Amino acid sequence: MITPDNITRKQARKLIILLERETRCEIMARFGRFDNLEFAEYSKKQQEYKDKIREKLFGTSNILELGEQWGMIKRRKNVRK
Repeated sequence: MITPDNITRKQARKLIILLERETRCEIMARFGRFDNLEFAEYSKKQQEYKDKIREKLFGTSNILELGEQWGMIKRRKNVRK
């Protein structure tokens, strides 16, 4: 997990590159050509980059786990009747 206190230059560069790639994919997903469905491929790539960024920043790319760690989500326990 990366925090502002322990980030290195190499980690910061990698994060900036990932953010730039993710932003480029978002632009193409929103404003790209629709005649050959390229936007769907860019949308998929964008999600992959977001997962990589979350993995580097928080140690996991699972949104449910992050929500539980931050106290935003509580999983329901299965109750058998």
